[in-house]
Amino acid sequence: MFSLFVMFFTGSLLLMLTSLPTMLCLVRPNSWYGICLGAALTSPGHWYEINMCAGWRMFKVGMGTMITTVGLYFVPGLSVGAYYFSCAVMMVSLLIIGLYRTARHLQYYNYNEK
Repeated sequence: MFSLFVMFFTGSLLLMLTSLPTMLCLVRPNSWYGICLGAALTSPGHWYEINMCAGWRMFKVGMGTMITTVGLYFVPGLSVGAYYFSCAVMMVSLLIIGLYRTARHLQYYNYNEK
């Protein structure tokens, strides 16, 4: 079970670290890192706001996954399969929610520019 712990912990840590540059507005508008779709590329102001919000969401996904990973690791009597399933479901669920909210944020900008 320790190898699963390391895998999920490292994955959540990498997700949090890769979200930091966009979250802190350290990435200039470009077409290869961050949200590079429609409304985000129309102006630098939109780029920074959309990517900052997306960065925060992905940071929260990583934090939620990390908390779940650490918390479930210390549950006595939890089987390896249950641990893997719980951590995987939490990570995928949080990613889907974060991506959905980012898509809704982009849709807001696309709707208001017309």
